[in-house]
Amino acid sequence: MRSVRLSIDHRILGEVHAEDIALDATGAATSSFEIPDDASLGQYHLKLRVDETDLTSAEFRVERFRVASLRAEITTPADPIVAPASIPLDLDVQHLAAGGTANLPVTVRTTFHRWGHDDFADGAELPARETRTIRETLDGTGKARLVIQDVPELRNFASLQVEMDYRDDNGQIRTASNWFDIWPAALRLRIDGGYSATLHASPSTSGTSPPTVHIRAHDVADSPVAGIAI
Repeated sequence: MRSVRLSIDHRILGEVHAEDIALDATGAATSSFEIPDDASLGQYHLKLRVDETDLTSAEFRVERFRVASLRAEITTPADPIVAPASIPLDLDVQHLAAGGTANLPVTVRTTFHRWGHDDFADGAELPARETRTIRETLDGTGKARLVIQDVPELRNFASLQVEMDYRDDNGQIRTASNWFDIWPAALRLRIDGGYSATLHASPSTSGTSPPTVHIRAHDVADSPVAGIAI
């Protein structure tokens, strides 16, 4: 019965395992390798020696991960957020096995992003983005209400990026994040205008009609709004 030589090499340390594997009548074989608990981290290569020829057949990596024991969430009761003077945020960190993380200190970063002009932009210059850092302690249920004060005046569409750093029970610092849309007004108006060419029966009588103006009103969900007085 024909056999092949299987070897497993660490990228730096070299060969860490080798065995001869017998092939069946179809030329196939099955083998397994149990990674030791103290295995060196990094990349490994699997090689097969067939008739004195080495063939690299596959590779894998060994990494060390810590399983998270907490989950975090950032939400807001304000929906939609329209021309706000302040923005309430609800912070929540819970154990995966159930129960809040009582009195857990967290660090919150908020960044306002002003985007480029869209169809409804008024052409105003967009200010530079601003990041604030706030330290907060959750209550006995693992929750906290954080109110962002002094929201910058926004003339165009913007977004609020919120990140919350917290220490997991496994010792790692983890980060939860969320994005919230901010609208300068509940309604948006768009004015489309221009000249439309009118072609008559005779080319000599062709001309241009007066300008035609179309005004559209949309809400923050981009749905048309009827009955708006302008």
